[in-house]
Amino acid sequence: KDGAGAFARLLKLELSSSSKVSGEVFLDSDNLTDLDFLLDVVAFQIEKLVILVTDKIFFRPWCLAEVAVAEQQDVDMISVYIADCDKPTDDFIESLPKQLLD
Repeated sequence: KDGAGAFARLLKLELSSSSKVSGEVFLDSDNLTDLDFLLDVVAFQIEKLVILVTDKIFFRPWCLAEVAVAEQQDVDMISVYIADCDKPTDDFIESLPKQLLD
């Protein structure tokens, strides 16, 4: 999370100062005190969800919840793959529930 967290902070700063971004840039780690509020923001208050994909994202339940809520609410999503992280295979996705529950 450290590398992705630093990148997320830098990305927020860059996007916030961009003339192409008209609204607020919301960084989830700035708002972790109320996780229900966080999911409401994802569901109803954002235009795009930028997913910083690392090899650990699939094992962070709140990250997965954000993606699931965004998908359910038809929020546009952009995936940014960090370092050596590859797009997950179908086999990995199918085995993920078992991995999370073990």
